[in-house]
Amino acid sequence: MDKKRNRSWWYLMNIEEIESNILKCKKCIRLCNINPYPMPHIYYTKNLIDLKIMCIARNPGLENKIPIMPENEFIQYYKDKWYECKIGLYFRDLFGDKIIKNNIFFTNICKCSSPNNLPLIELEKINCLEYLQEQINTINPEYIFTFGNDAKEQIKKILLRENIKVYNFYHPSYFSYKNDNILKENQKQKIKDLINEEFI
Repeated sequence: MDKKRNRSWWYLMNIEEIESNILKCKKCIRLCNINPYPMPHIYYTKNLIDLKIMCIARNPGLENKIPIMPENEFIQYYKDKWYECKIGLYFRDLFGDKIIKNNIFFTNICKCSSPNNLPLIELEKINCLEYLQEQINTINPEYIFTFGNDAKEQIKKILLRENIKVYNFYHPSYFSYKNDNILKENQKQKIKDLINEEFI
């Protein structure tokens, strides 16, 4: 137990250092102008050794205007808002609250929102790639689920350990304009089947 606790502590120290570096990042001028802080990642447990699934999408959406606040308050604010936003509700429906709270690490290839949620330019994807590599190296998940083409393409540029299984899926927003309920339900079922293999 002590060995596992020490490993989890090491993971936590590393992921908090990555988080700090992301929050201080000013590489993308266009994005810095609309984001009070970059939004590093979402997880709800301190037992990072148990985070078996990493979900990766494109970049954070802006559903609500973020008030001015200190950096440490922003981290908790972001986690609370994510849990209730569209993407958070989608994942809660897929995985359930228990798995979300204990086993999933959620991040994006780019840590900042884009103006009006428009596509990222290539440099903005490249600028964040080192952070994504560090997150994956530290968490070392058993599964990576990408959502959307940008995440699918960027993960190909990452050096992954052999034990990590990668699955690519449509982003939830795709189904809001692509009226294909069969495809939507098939994706949902495939993800739930993968989860059942691991956790049930």
